[in-house]
Amino acid sequence: MTKKTLPPFKSMIDRLARTTQFKTFGDVLRNAMVAEYKRKRKGYPAFIRAFKRKWGGYNANQIAKCIKDNTDLVFKTWFSGMFYFDPKRLQILEPNTRSDVDFNAKFHYLFTEDEVRFIEAVIDKYKVQSVKPLVVMNQLIITGLRLLGPIIQEFFTRPYDFQPENVQDEDVPGGKLVKIFFSSREA
Repeated sequence: MTKKTLPPFKSMIDRLARTTQFKTFGDVLRNAMVAEYKRKRKGYPAFIRAFKRKWGGYNANQIAKCIKDNTDLVFKTWFSGMFYFDPKRLQILEPNTRSDVDFNAKFHYLFTEDEVRFIEAVIDKYKVQSVKPLVVMNQLIITGLRLLGPIIQEFFTRPYDFQPENVQDEDVPGGKLVKIFFSSREA
């Protein structure tokens, strides 16, 4: 009997549940998500090269403009390539620069009903205590956003950070829509 192979997104969720129990303290989840993107032996270097090419057209104080001009690369490519989010269900709405270094936008992602049920199942499977599926969904996105900061910092050469400002969710036909308004700025 062969073991059923999970799609990459679900495999990642299962791995994170098993290895981290979705714990955020002590950077447990963060470190596991770093390991996830570093597993992409071709994808991660390709993302860095693509961003480096884009960054070459901007001066050192135009990081917010660079992010806004390259929203799909920065967010959709990052989340779909490094963490297997479906780019068709990911939207970056109202990207805005408030200054040369301050950027904000709305991040929307639709988790399908199947994905929500799968997250519930891995929480049960690994007996993860005090964690609800919505917390997992929020933390995957928030941690993924926060992990962009050190990467952008490499190009910007100053500390840079992404912060959630407001987190909401909505039950919609087909799943759960997670909506995060976030900002990024020089740290």
